[in-house]
Amino acid sequence: MYRSLKGWNLVVERRFADAEREFDRVLQTVPDHPQALGGMWDALWQLGRYDQAVAILRRLYASDQGAQDALSEPPREGGHRTAMRRLAMYLGPRQPSPNAGWFVVAAYYALAGEKDSTFAWLKRAHEAHDFNMPNLDQPDFDSVRDDPRFRDLCRRMNL
Repeated sequence: MYRSLKGWNLVVERRFADAEREFDRVLQTVPDHPQALGGMWDALWQLGRYDQAVAILRRLYASDQGAQDALSEPPREGGHRTAMRRLAMYLGPRQPSPNAGWFVVAAYYALAGEKDSTFAWLKRAHEAHDFNMPNLDQPDFDSVRDDPRFRDLCRRMNL
């Protein structure tokens, strides 16, 4: 558990190669550790190793056939961003509550380059007091960080 948390701290610090090593150590011991898988895919994505990142996401969503389908269909236009958009579109309507993934759906939309959808899901998560909201410093949201809506959201959260 400690190494997984350390790995996530390294992701937030944008030390992706170091984070990958920490997550790899966890996954060598516990191959399906959900926090380590979640962190590993994020580190690999940020390193530009998209095929490997998507392979880890497939492991993370192994029991969800719809997510598998969203990730397995070969991306046409838009490449791997298209896979993130398809995954977000699939997961979004299936999330019963904010703590079941609204923040994650927003992150997938951010990685897909879909700003309006990112903010729609962040708004839902914020209004529902999603416990993940203080994690807006994750690199998944770097593509929207300069948007005035992001700054406004951080201001309203006192971040």
